[in-house]
Amino acid sequence: MTAGLEGSHHGDAARWRICDPPASYGSASPRLLDRLRLALRARHYSPRTEVAYVHWVRRFILFHGKRHPAGLGEIEVNGFLTQLAVREHVSASTQNQALSALLLWGGW
Repeated sequence: MTAGLEGSHHGDAARWRICDPPASYGSASPRLLDRLRLALRARHYSPRTEVAYVHWVRRFILFHGKRHPAGLGEIEVNGFLTQLAVREHVSASTQNQALSALLLWGGW
């Protein structure tokens, strides 16, 4: 049995598997992205938003060579968003979503 939603009205239970508790749920020190998931769930964000925000934070960390988040700030965020706009030609709304994910995450 999964925590959270059991499935959709379309009968696609696997679709909601993201609502299971994070792997480190209940451990002394949840991992970085698990802490983000818990924060999103505490704020009642949708499962699809959770997936998107985790995606953007993961890409941000990988973009900066897996550097520790404590050492990343405004300059690194600007560099990441610029890369999305210039090299990947993403839309303004996509950039806004990535920025929102990074702002919520806050570099824990």
